[in-house]
Amino acid sequence: MTLDTFRRTVLPAAERIEMAALEGRQPFVALTSAVHADARPIMQWDTLDQRNPVAWYCYRRCSLASAFNLTVSFYELMAVILPPWAWAGRSHPQYGDHLAFLLKDARDLCGCEGHCALFPVNLKSALREFRSTIEAYSQENALAGLEKNSVAGLALTKGHPCKFDLRVTIDGQVGTYRIERWD
Repeated sequence: MTLDTFRRTVLPAAERIEMAALEGRQPFVALTSAVHADARPIMQWDTLDQRNPVAWYCYRRCSLASAFNLTVSFYELMAVILPPWAWAGRSHPQYGDHLAFLLKDARDLCGCEGHCALFPVNLKSALREFRSTIEAYSQENALAGLEKNSVAGLALTKGHPCKFDLRVTIDGQVGTYRIERWD
């Protein structure tokens, strides 16, 4: 089944969804947000009139499930979301089409240490000159609040291969769906 078909025909009626464990390195993502609610907008999709300081990051070489606190065969799906830059109907075609499957108890155990959790390409153009400062800070500091609450899961990108199983409960009946491509 394609992801588009699943989203259109199965997702609206789903009472519970679980995702099968994936082997090897996968594009796990974690969402971040501003530590201070009154911080000025720095992301391209964050404006004073429509605030959205949320971003997500993914490690360049992807991650093993265990690096995101996932060790069982099926993970409960908490939500299926568009990336933050697509919220509120905004369009940023330069980033491509993505979906994230947010998984219960998923969190980045590495804490993004030594990696940049704020990608300079996502910053407002006037702030891109601060790239080296942001990267240096990210290399030396763990993300604030990481140990408290985390929102993480698996990201899918249109045009990239994907193959995974979802166990879905609808009207008390459980069925398994294999997603083999986006569309």
